[in-house]
Amino acid sequence: MSFALMLIGLIGGILTGLMSVGGGLILIFMLLLIPPLFGQEYTMHTIAGMVIVQTLFSAGSGLFTYWKSRLVDFFLIRYMGVSSLIGGAIGSAVSEMMSNELLTSIFAVLSLIATASMFMRRVEADTPPYRNKALAVFFGLGIGLLGGMFGLGAGFLYLPIMMNIFKTESRKAVGTGLAVAIFLVVGALIGKSAGSGFPWLEGFILAVGAIPGAQIGSRLGRKLKSKALRSIMAAAIVIISIKIWADLLHLYGVSVAVAWTGLVSFAVLAAGIIMLIRFYSQKDDSLAERKSNQR
Repeated sequence: MSFALMLIGLIGGILTGLMSVGGGLILIFMLLLIPPLFGQEYTMHTIAGMVIVQTLFSAGSGLFTYWKSRLVDFFLIRYMGVSSLIGGAIGSAVSEMMSNELLTSIFAVLSLIATASMFMRRVEADTPPYRNKALAVFFGLGIGLLGGMFGLGAGFLYLPIMMNIFKTESRKAVGTGLAVAIFLVVGALIGKSAGSGFPWLEGFILAVGAIPGAQIGSRLGRKLKSKALRSIMAAAIVIISIKIWADLLHLYGVSVAVAWTGLVSFAVLAAGIIMLIRFYSQKDDSLAERKSNQR
């Protein structure tokens, strides 16, 4: 089981360092699905504790490369980071009072938000970065609250906000997302470790794989275009989310056949809508580019 946890940590670290998006989600999915194959099943509370430790090491390791290259936004680190720490502490403490079923249900909803965020357009702005302290604190608290419940670095929420609202360049947004994620998981660690039975050992085993994985991912992230990989990750999250939702619906009395049929139909419909939006968005971009060239 230790080797399996180390391998899971390695994969999660690579994904975290590569894009600061989806790595923690994939890690939770793997911890929900893989350990039962070895006769070990973890509750969402235990998984959240393990992910906190792993994210702390993987984000710290991945951040080193971006920090060295000055690909961080200190304004967002100062205001969004500190508020994320507070939100993370509150979120992790609140999650301790929730049932495993409720926490899993919230995570299932969060996974859908994550999938949608990966298909959001992230526009590289020509304008200077937008500075608003109150807005940065607001988003930091809100995202910290959600991320703290599961020990997630929540890059899938930070990146669209940093790029589309605060007009942060994409690579700098990834580096800043890793830095802010550290604040978030430190807060989550404070709130979660106050309880009993914190999974320090399992978390450190995950971290052993996460540290080299984050270094590999962050180095690749500076060289590779992540659009194709983001689409693959989004597809993987959709597939696993369907399974989690099917299990939840079955838990609440819905038959397996009905649950799977409904969720697959919803996924196909959602995928079609997203593809149409992206098609017309690219069409508009091409038209705007042609007009600009004619001028």
